[in-house]
Amino acid sequence: DMSILLLQSMGRMAIQRRRYLKARHGIVRLQSRYRAKGARKVLKQLRLEARDVNNIRNEKEKLEAAVKKQEETIAKMQEDRKDLKAKLKEYKHQAEEAHNSAAEATEYKREVGSLRAALEAEKENLSAKDMELLELKQKLETEGQARAMAEEAVRAEQETAATTLARAKEDHEAEISGVRQEHESEMVALRATIEEKE
Repeated sequence: DMSILLLQSMGRMAIQRRRYLKARHGIVRLQSRYRAKGARKVLKQLRLEARDVNNIRNEKEKLEAAVKKQEETIAKMQEDRKDLKAKLKEYKHQAEEAHNSAAEATEYKREVGSLRAALEAEKENLSAKDMELLELKQKLETEGQARAMAEEAVRAEQETAATTLARAKEDHEAEISGVRQEHESEMVALRATIEEKE
């Protein structure tokens, strides 16, 4: 009778132990899934931030193209300015040679005045273009700094996410190994007890 009661007690204990291990294994799996879900959410956010970095890179390329175009425009304006100076010098020379003709001198003076006005206008336009070029370069530097900071933040978040996933995987494997070892120990003890009673 005592042997039967002991066997029944051991059987119930084994059943309860199996239920406990099964519930514990389910909890471990649930925790692992929750951690993996959080890590996937972080990874999705990192991908969005990487897309923002690509947008910043495209904006930088557009700014670089605008700067190049602005520099070409300024170079052309400088060439035009040189041509105007040469024409002004030529007209001055013609005006000096035509001092015997009052009409021609008046016409030359008028043309010289027009050229001077055009030259002043070109100077002002060139100054405005220089200011625009300076603003574009400053904006380009600011965009470059922002892109570098965004890339650094993305790298840091990726490393954190990878570390979290690895840690969750290690915890899950350790929990499963511990559960298996405990289950095997209980089964060995139960067999030994049954064999002793027999």
